[in-house]
Amino acid sequence: MKHKTTFEKLPQANTGRSKNWKTLQAICLLLFLSVSFTAYSQITVSVKDISLRASLKKIEQVSNYKFFYNESLPELNRKVSLNVKDATIAQTMQQLLGGMDLAYKKEQDNVIVLIRKAQDKSITKKVTGTVVDEKGEPVIGASIVIKGESHGTITDFDGKFTLADVPEKGILTVSYIGYKTVDLSAAGQTFVKVVLQEDSKMIDEVVVVGYGVQSQKLVTTSISKVKMENIDQGNDYNPIKMLQGRVAGVNISSASGTPGEAPNVTVRGIGSVSGGSSPLYVVDGIPSEKYPNLNPNDIESMEVLKDASAAAIYGSRANAGVVLITTKSGQQGKTKIEVSGRYGFAYLASDIEMANSMEYMNTMQAAIDNYNVQMGANLQLYVPSQIQETNWVKEISRKNSKTGTGSISISGGNEKTTFFASLGANTQEGYLNKSSYDQYNMRAKFTHKINNLFKLNMNLAGSASRSDLLEETSTSLKVLRTAREEQPWYSPYKEDGTSYKVNGTDILRHNPVMLINEEDWVAKKYQLSGVFSIDVTPFKGFKYTPTVSVYGILDNTSKKLSDKHDARKNSSGWGALAEQKDQSFRYVIDNIFSYNNEWNKLIYSVMLGHSFEKYTYEQFGAKE
Repeated sequence: MKHKTTFEKLPQANTGRSKNWKTLQAICLLLFLSVSFTAYSQITVSVKDISLRASLKKIEQVSNYKFFYNESLPELNRKVSLNVKDATIAQTMQQLLGGMDLAYKKEQDNVIVLIRKAQDKSITKKVTGTVVDEKGEPVIGASIVIKGESHGTITDFDGKFTLADVPEKGILTVSYIGYKTVDLSAAGQTFVKVVLQEDSKMIDEVVVVGYGVQSQKLVTTSISKVKMENIDQGNDYNPIKMLQGRVAGVNISSASGTPGEAPNVTVRGIGSVSGGSSPLYVVDGIPSEKYPNLNPNDIESMEVLKDASAAAIYGSRANAGVVLITTKSGQQGKTKIEVSGRYGFAYLASDIEMANSMEYMNTMQAAIDNYNVQMGANLQLYVPSQIQETNWVKEISRKNSKTGTGSISISGGNEKTTFFASLGANTQEGYLNKSSYDQYNMRAKFTHKINNLFKLNMNLAGSASRSDLLEETSTSLKVLRTAREEQPWYSPYKEDGTSYKVNGTDILRHNPVMLINEEDWVAKKYQLSGVFSIDVTPFKGFKYTPTVSVYGILDNTSKKLSDKHDARKNSSGWGALAEQKDQSFRYVIDNIFSYNNEWNKLIYSVMLGHSFEKYTYEQFGAKE
């Protein structure tokens, strides 16, 4: 129930203010500034039983200090109380951090960094050194980090590095692609020389290159490989987002905050003015220009082809790069069952603070007074006689949103047969009411070696997803922006409490509460794929693989407006009901002949292939 408050109109500005009055204002302002600057470093704050994180933000609001800390510190969620008046930062922090294993240090006059007390005592020295290979050549770009921390550096063109703030008992981790990682103690050392040894296991590892695999040491094109076993996916169910920061030249950004929306992916920048900039996705040999809905727990590895060689394999559609995704397969040995799940809550740590009716009225009145003085006008601010205090953003948003993922898989096999099967689910709520995303995945892979000549392979996968959308994608109408622009002294409902106030008549903008409650906008997506192949190996080194792949996508989007929606009653062209169906189907037939062998130290391979692909697309839409 909204409370009602009556305000009287503010007195209007006098256009004939005297120069003496303006002079007095300037003097008062200077006096205020002089007093505020002398007292700005003094802290007065009183809080009780709130988290340490919230207490630090409160101190930031009443002072010019800024706090930086590691978000993984468990003490940030500990309840604390603080009551200081005209205190220094030292007095404030002493009371705030009492009983905690935390200390602080001032990086600048107004920058405070929270650290562990153990770290505070051990960060005492600077370590320099060089990194070379087994031949004594400098290793350029080797990574040197303090183990367990994000603090680190890289070597220069001479293989030299300098790293400050190293704990006396710290461990330095030195790593570089193609070399074994080295851990060394910093105790008693200010200069170190590190010799990296070649990692033959990593160099002999194979990578997927289009229609086959190749040893990493033989690859001459620009290919980056990421193994999912080396990634902690956290609470994110999107595998492509996990490439961010792990593959050079790949930039991934969120298109919006809409749950489940595919990110924007670019490989080595945007290569076309008018064409698309998204890469081609190839999942287990099936190419697709559309973003794949995958269970990250099903993925074995991802390779990114970044140069012109990708176009040589897949044609012009690979001009923006190729993301090759290989899913897991069964392995010989005991049957293995893996179960994983995560559940969490998300909330907005900091949002734009909205003005209440009094603050809004004072601001608007000051703006009108300024306009009247400058333009010689006599505009009046309209204030309704009955104030219905409303925070429009809170009316349409959740206090916290829930996220959850779950996956179960079974795999195993023997010398002749291997299998892998999995089920996955993901659910995510958005910040705004009704916005959500649900995704379900299944996959089954099967291989059977009939004899030394023939081997059967089968790979089936499917996914289903549902997005509950809001009016946020339109360029002219956005629910959140509308809520921020709405005047705080109106409520969403009319006096009867059931019908909505209408924009242009009762309120300033479209009613955001009505836009959410009286509109059902649902996007459903179904993906099915199947790969069937036979490996024929008549003699050593030679293999013929005929493959048939099928891939289908059905997108079904519907929007329905209820009788209470004002757009249904006007000529805006929205319609009471709209539905669109997009259906695409692709099948690919590949015939690949390959021969691999070596003579003395010469390693050679030959591949001959033929690929036939057919793609159909149908679109249907209707509006009432």
